[in-house]
Amino acid sequence: MEGGRHSIRERARLINMPPNAVHNIKKRGTLNSKPKLGRPQTLTDRDKRRIDIYIKKSKETRQEAPDNINKTLGLSCGRTTLINAIGELGYRRCIARRCPLLKKLDYKRRLAFA
Repeated sequence: MEGGRHSIRERARLINMPPNAVHNIKKRGTLNSKPKLGRPQTLTDRDKRRIDIYIKKSKETRQEAPDNINKTLGLSCGRTTLINAIGELGYRRCIARRCPLLKKLDYKRRLAFA
């Protein structure tokens, strides 16, 4: 066995490593795992932070449509991608309720009624 060709199992036994690790070293030249598969994300973390800052800027920007946010920030992503990113940031798409305009007397009456 010494000086000859060894199988992967024999090499693993000699250096006390799992056979799949020895196979990975032989195949890729490294023990590290394979590169990640799948499509890379369109929006980076930096883009998401920019979106968050822009939305928090004022009441008008909070109510803006996703298409307008996309144009203003110069992002190169679709409408659905932007909506998903806004959802990941913790924002929901909902209509704000109007607060009734009450005078101090009305507040007292409502408190007494409750």
